[in-house]
Amino acid sequence: MALLDQLTALAQLRETAKTAKAIVTGLRTRFEVDNALALASARNAEIAVVQAEELVKEAALIEYGETGNKTPERGIQIKVGAQFKYDETKALEWAREHNLAFTYTLDKVLFGKIALGMPEEQRAREMPFVKVEEMPKATLAVDLLAAL
Repeated sequence: MALLDQLTALAQLRETAKTAKAIVTGLRTRFEVDNALALASARNAEIAVVQAEELVKEAALIEYGETGNKTPERGIQIKVGAQFKYDETKALEWAREHNLAFTYTLDKVLFGKIALGMPEEQRAREMPFVKVEEMPKATLAVDLLAAL
């Protein structure tokens, strides 16, 4: 196929795609107009679900804080992760002392694994500059009706 023929075919394909896109845009607009009430109702329902989920999670976290119960009700579970904070300069010094820093930067992933893997008493003794905080998070069952 000659180059001119290819260009002509391409131009026709672009026009066909442009026309198809315009048709879809028109159909989408018409659909949104015809179904505005249903679409608004669906959006409002989604917002209500998100707000209710946040309230339930907040209540579960409060109960966990008071009782330590990680399964306050069927369908909800508290998962506790750890977040740690540290002084990077002191962490780098510690890593160099323990032959774990070979450059001028700290391997944060490796340092985190070591810090979180240490027993709490040992970490307090060897890494007093590291503070670990529990980070509880409430999770809900996907199918709450089945869980209840």
